[in-house]
Amino acid sequence: MLLGLTLALTVLAAPPPTNPKTSEPALKVGLPGKDVIWVPTPDAILDRMLAMAQVKSTDLVVDLGAGDGRMIIAAAKKHGARGLGVEFNKTLIDAANKAARQAGLRPGQIKMVKADLFTADIRDATVVMLYLLPEMNRKLRTKLLNLRPGTRIVAHQFGIPEWEPDETSWSDRRAAFLWVVPAQVAGGWRLSLPSGQVVDLDLEQKYQTFRGRAHLGEVLAGLRRARLHGDAIEFDYVDAAGVLHSFTGEVDGAAMAGDVEVGGIKGAWTAARRR
Repeated sequence: MLLGLTLALTVLAAPPPTNPKTSEPALKVGLPGKDVIWVPTPDAILDRMLAMAQVKSTDLVVDLGAGDGRMIIAAAKKHGARGLGVEFNKTLIDAANKAARQAGLRPGQIKMVKADLFTADIRDATVVMLYLLPEMNRKLRTKLLNLRPGTRIVAHQFGIPEWEPDETSWSDRRAAFLWVVPAQVAGGWRLSLPSGQVVDLDLEQKYQTFRGRAHLGEVLAGLRRARLHGDAIEFDYVDAAGVLHSFTGEVDGAAMAGDVEVGGIKGAWTAARRR
């Protein structure tokens, strides 16, 4: 993977050395990309990152700044996933493709593309891997938040500014951070309870946390235990009679649905965005 450095390191733009035995470019830490240089992720933290993302065979693992492709090759070889590596240095792309063949991966299981990591099309990703400096992660933040709810993002060493991770792990003194892309719930909703009662909700969201209020006649009841995990949502409120309403459910675009418990009685609830 790639570690971002400033463009002031122009000395690294010199052609890479070659291996005299093969006449092929030799891989060396510091190979330049467009805005970054190559610093590989050690195997121990790489394995922890894949474990944190719970990579499986149905996943498309995208590595932004893929370097020699080791992350997506490991995801494919160990977990049967598909991989997409976004890289700018052709030497590294060629090395990744060669390593994939040597690993015995099936044709098309991984793909390396020469592209700018800020503009690359990653909309189909279910897992995204990063090893970039915080400022680059900050620039990627909106792009990542617009991925499908539930997409897992794992970063080595450096976080995403302002966005608190869902998990922080350590391996061999190196940090890894996990985020799960949350559904977008900010705005007005009309909630329907099993009793037929309709309650309006107003929600404000910051990444995977939100707060809000329920309109209960003249009372605006604050929400408790409000939390998002991908498209899963949960929250509580207490009605005017002092009865706790506990909601769990899923967000599906402009609709929500799930189970609610009111005074020990369970039922189904739905909600739709208010116009």
